[in-house]
Amino acid sequence: MSRQDEPITPAAISWAAARTIEGHAGERRCPQCRRDGCAQLDWARREQGNVSVVPVSPAGVGP
Repeated sequence: MSRQDEPITPAAISWAAARTIEGHAGERRCPQCRRDGCAQLDWARREQGNVSVVPVSPAGVGP
């Protein structure tokens, strides 16, 4: 099943937001990042309740 075929659930939205926040840890940037910020990161923070601490998984450790 592709991501497009999967249902959009609150858990899936939360998971996507958490991965987006994690992906921006340590000043990392994504393809959506612009000089004035990142709309994707702003969305993720809103979805996570404006989490100020960025969770980071140790390298090589999956969820």
